[in-house]
Amino acid sequence: MTNMNTGDGLMNKIDSVVFYIAKLHGIKDIKLEDRKFAVLWLKNNLRGLEVTEVAKAAEMALNGQIEVFTQLYGNVSPKYLAELLKKYRAYTKELNKQRQLKAPLLVEPKKSKDEIN
Repeated sequence: MTNMNTGDGLMNKIDSVVFYIAKLHGIKDIKLEDRKFAVLWLKNNLRGLEVTEVAKAAEMALNGQIEVFTQLYGNVSPKYLAELLKKYRAYTKELNKQRQLKAPLLVEPKKSKDEIN
């Protein structure tokens, strides 16, 4: 996408992800206005996610690893992106929870009297 009136590299990365999501779903042409809107919406709603995580989430949704019900009918809509981000955040939250359960913090072993002195 050219000339979004910003020199922000983040916008270019987000645009690349929107384009990538479109291609993943077989969307050959996405209207410039729709693409700009999706990029701006995504920029305002990343809230702690990296742009690469959005691409990963789209791949996971396409592979059935996370379930996204909103369909892309020729357009990458904010509705799809919102559901994608919500499901991905829930997935990562559960994954982190499971990791914490499997790897409890180890209590530091008590030192013997000989080690203390």
